[in-house]
Amino acid sequence: ISTWIRDTILNAIAKHLVLPNKVSIDMDKPKDPNAKKEPQLKLSNAPPHATTAVLQVHLVEGRNLIAADMTGKSDPYVVFRLGSTTLTSKYISQTLNPTWNETFELLVENPRLQPLYCTVYDKDIMGSDDFLGSCTLKIDQLQHEVPIDRWLELEDVESGQIHLQVKMIFFKFEEEHPDDMQYIEKCLQRGANPLDTLQPNGALPIEASSSSSSPSTSSSSSTVPK
Repeated sequence: ISTWIRDTILNAIAKHLVLPNKVSIDMDKPKDPNAKKEPQLKLSNAPPHATTAVLQVHLVEGRNLIAADMTGKSDPYVVFRLGSTTLTSKYISQTLNPTWNETFELLVENPRLQPLYCTVYDKDIMGSDDFLGSCTLKIDQLQHEVPIDRWLELEDVESGQIHLQVKMIFFKFEEEHPDDMQYIEKCLQRGANPLDTLQPNGALPIEASSSSSSPSTSSSSSTVPK
């Protein structure tokens, strides 16, 4: 029972505290001081190795899953893995056509190298959980905030599909805004969703704070909201 409680708590925390192992920043191209200043974010055409993205996955339902229990039914749940992050859905009792309606958010370092792996299991109270199939969703072709709707065929089993609705939100961290990643980390650490404060142009909020000196001599600096 203690193991089950621990796993349940860790899964609940993981849904809100998702961090990448690292963030890659393109340092190859020198900055031209005479070049025209570009917008803070290049959302649609930002190269994956220079971006961090948030992948929103809505697990809708499944159908025609294989039966793993003696009752002719299963207690299915789905495990999502992207990079080093693993998130688990709730399980639905005694059905081969479950409806989950759960949403997950995962930070992506490189969409070209990090597909979304989905594995379906049958929940067993006694013994190990039974394998009900797996599938992979490539995310390298996803465009900024353009949702896709997919039925994915489960592999290595006789039958089964899962229904996903997926959307990617890209961020590009410029030299002028080094606090963006810190802002995301602080939001996740306190259980907040950084997407809730996303500005209309896709930018993360950076608040300016002034020193205690007079307005004529005060200087502002970008700080992370607390």
